[in-house]
Amino acid sequence: MRKLYESLQQMVLDHGDIKSLVAEAFGTNDLGKPNKAHWTLYREINPEDREAKLGVIDAVSLMRATGDHRPLNIIADLLGYDLVPRTAVPDKGTLHAEMLDDYPAICAMHSAIEERQPVEVVLNISSKAHDELRQTVEAYKCTQKAAGKWHGPTVAPHTVGGRQ
Repeated sequence: MRKLYESLQQMVLDHGDIKSLVAEAFGTNDLGKPNKAHWTLYREINPEDREAKLGVIDAVSLMRATGDHRPLNIIADLLGYDLVPRTAVPDKGTLHAEMLDDYPAICAMHSAIEERQPVEVVLNISSKAHDELRQTVEAYKCTQKAAGKWHGPTVAPHTVGGRQ
């Protein structure tokens, strides 16, 4: 669990301006003041503070506000799961270009393994490689759909219980 608390803390610290993050993640009241004090958040994300802990709803709000999903990846790993984004939007103009775009991400993952990087680092890099591969599959689906050979969903469903 310590890794989870440390990842929550790092997510907030990496964002930089904690006051704006608190306002974005938790909203503000009618007077424009954040609905949570920034010092409360500092306590909640401190792995050494055993009395104040961040709730799951607030953690989700922070991940949405920062775009940082490291804590979610750690939770999934603790429970024996890997996270897979639901959507893959090709970022290259052709299927061939998408396929070539896969190699650097895969090579980066292999290099991290050869360099004996921490497992969390390798998982993060492998997630990026997986995203690149999903973009290629999505581009391939588009070519097949255009040729009348694909009749399934455009994006493969990767949800649990139909929720995000």
